[in-house]
Amino acid sequence: MGYTTGAIIPQSNLIHTPPPIERMINMNLINFHVTKIISEKRDKVYKLFGMTEPQVYKESPQSWREYLLSDGIKQTYEYWDDVGTNIDTKVFGLNEECYYVGYVGLH
Repeated sequence: MGYTTGAIIPQSNLIHTPPPIERMINMNLINFHVTKIISEKRDKVYKLFGMTEPQVYKESPQSWREYLLSDGIKQTYEYWDDVGTNIDTKVFGLNEECYYVGYVGLH
């Protein structure tokens, strides 16, 4: 016969549930490497997203509207990851670091 302490261990103590930030860090992210900048276009951010000015004023919160009305850069770039070579597009505000050949990030 085995030895028992008679203590009752709550089920919740048997399974470790990481706090939200740990769960975010442990997501299945993979490296991507920018291999070519195909094009860059400079304009107002809302235009780079394909929006009209009246659409911007329907957006909220105010900080998002301010971002949309600021200047930005839209890059089309080629990147390599574990899946292979792909092409994607991203809009950056002028205060954000744009991609460059050799840039390594996670997605």
